[in-house]
Amino acid sequence: QMCALCVAYENQRWLPFKGYGTQLLPTDLCGPWCDEQQNKLVNLQAFSLPPTACGWAGEWSLDCSGTRDTHGWLYAAHFTAKFSLEP
Repeated sequence: QMCALCVAYENQRWLPFKGYGTQLLPTDLCGPWCDEQQNKLVNLQAFSLPPTACGWAGEWSLDCSGTRDTHGWLYAAHFTAKFSLEP
């Protein structure tokens, strides 16, 4: 049976006097969750299986490998900019 890796991103915005949070601006088209192509997802349960898949292999897991901070976050000035480790 073939496996496919499904990737979803949680998006947050920094707001003055509030810090980082889930409140996004109307211009943030990616939404609170998105896939690798920045297609908006309402939540992780809204993520569709790939057409060739017959079911999920397990629960979602946080990937902290590679270029991310210790909590799995990357930062950018806006959602279409290059992401980095520093806010």
